[in-house]
Amino acid sequence: MNAEEHVSQLLQKAREAQKIFEGFAQERVDAAVQAIGKAVYDDAERLARMAVDETKMGKYEDKVLKNKGKPKVTWQKLIVNISRIAYEIKDAPKLTDEEIWSLT
Repeated sequence: MNAEEHVSQLLQKAREAQKIFEGFAQERVDAAVQAIGKAVYDDAERLARMAVDETKMGKYEDKVLKNKGKPKVTWQKLIVNISRIAYEIKDAPKLTDEEIWSLT
């Protein structure tokens, strides 16, 4: 199997998974987003090393920061949006990393 066929198969599997995921309740989606983000955050250094080694692009330190920052911000925004809807909070609280990941 060549690379194009492999990527095509991966895309097909992703589309099938997306159809299943679309039927999930919001709470289940939120839990999945948190689990994925936490996994990326916790494994930021290894993922950064893999990305730099594989692509030969970018700086390891920058990728670590990105791998820690993006999921944290995504989860915090998700929680803030849920909080605003549920409790009509006008100003988002500033949270520590530990507080962010402990929110469910």
